[in-house]
Amino acid sequence: GGTYSNEFRIPGASSQAALDQLHMTFPQAAMSSSTFVIVAPPGATVNDPLVREAVEKTAAELEKISWVDTAQLPYSEYIDGLISADGSAAMMRVQVDGYTVSTFTDAQREQLLDAGAALQDAIPGSTVHVGGDLFSMSLPHLSLVEALGVVVAIIVLVVTLGSFWAALLPLATALVGAGASVLVITAASGVFDINSTTLMLALMLALAVGIDYALFIVSRHRDQLAHGMDAEESAARATATAGSAVTFAGMTVVIALVGLGIAGMPFLAIMGIFAAIAVAIEVALALTLLPALLGFMGERLRGKPASEKRESFNASRWWVGVITRRPVVTTAIVVALLGVLTIPAAGLHLALPNSGHNPPGSAD
Repeated sequence: GGTYSNEFRIPGASSQAALDQLHMTFPQAAMSSSTFVIVAPPGATVNDPLVREAVEKTAAELEKISWVDTAQLPYSEYIDGLISADGSAAMMRVQVDGYTVSTFTDAQREQLLDAGAALQDAIPGSTVHVGGDLFSMSLPHLSLVEALGVVVAIIVLVVTLGSFWAALLPLATALVGAGASVLVITAASGVFDINSTTLMLALMLALAVGIDYALFIVSRHRDQLAHGMDAEESAARATATAGSAVTFAGMTVVIALVGLGIAGMPFLAIMGIFAAIAVAIEVALALTLLPALLGFMGERLRGKPASEKRESFNASRWWVGVITRRPVVTTAIVVALLGVLTIPAAGLHLALPNSGHNPPGSAD
């Protein structure tokens, strides 16, 4: 595999045309940059000899770095507005050559942060903040939340299917498909420009549809076993019947994802294509690996015969009676629970990643 490219270009957009023109006409103005904000110690100004000497020394050291083009001092006679009116703060702009926000590495950002920390130490009592364009990229990453989602999924499956072994099958095929999707995307990243968000989208969709599609077939299989059908025959019939619904549902999702390319945004088209590949892999596994696993499990998936399900039917009847006895209360509880479930939507971002997505206190 290769590395992920997090450059988001929108060909044909007016803003993209302006940026491209800026790169051609004023290449230095179009360079990515980092901003150093120097706040002088109490009772001092940034024009004091000690402060100025430390800032100039830091700028000279930064310009020795191979990827730094210029370190624009706030004391330049040609540029105004880089020092506050009271002289308590100043800005120094560090321009980098040949890098965009997406290609600039975390190690390089750390080097700039270290330079800022060294400058702050050189001026006792001062404060130096490092941020700017080069720190504005904020992309989602895999975290503990995804692992917790898998745990919740297995609990729901056990409750729904009433069998631990039956619950494991949809999760197993989904995880195999997710792993295969990650391998495909990782390998393709050495050939295509793929952003890291593509991996997240494909992984989440693979887990979601993988569990969903397998659940169709497993539910049909267990229902047929409960009616006395032979395990091997049931696996075949479940795949032939519920499997057709899986195929149709999968094709619908694949078409929708590939349709993202109509927007004319290359990065969005790539995301849709590889997410569609992940869904297609899950459909293929539901029609091949899952029936094999059903055969392997054999009689262990056979639940209670249909004639012995009256007790569970009576329990369901009791539950229906409970929730319909006070419909207003039940409705209020359901609405309240749905309201709680919508809380995460408050953190949903609907635009391209920028520094506005960073948590408070981060460098941006």
